[in-house]
Amino acid sequence: MASTYSPNDVTLTLGGYLIDGFAPDDLVAVEVAGDTVKHVRGATGHVARVIDRAPQLVKCTISLMQTSAANGTLGLLHDAQRVPGSLPLPFVLKNLNGGEGVTIPAASIMRKPGPDFGNDAKVRQWIVEGQGEITSAGAP
Repeated sequence: MASTYSPNDVTLTLGGYLIDGFAPDDLVAVEVAGDTVKHVRGATGHVARVIDRAPQLVKCTISLMQTSAANGTLGLLHDAQRVPGSLPLPFVLKNLNGGEGVTIPAASIMRKPGPDFGNDAKVRQWIVEGQGEITSAGAP
């Protein structure tokens, strides 16, 4: 049975704002810091399996076209989070067709991307991090 993927089925909200205007190739890249399981080998060859049950630190790189209005939204959210007492930014990434996604209850925008200019439209990459959960579904 064939599965279908469409980038139009990928939704992203940050701080309650719908983010769109993604770059043509990589919409969002997701990385997890560290392994959840590791093996430790003792001096006599005994192997212990160590499971890290702590919440995962998730890093998401959002790639937007320089013409996307979401760049302005993310810039304002970045500036607002620097104010003492500011509220956390909930981050929700979903593939509506496949069930995969990322949820970070209290995300942080790590930095603003620098402005690049050229003969073609450029890509602005925003880095968002926080403790979160990755959901996988439907992979055979």
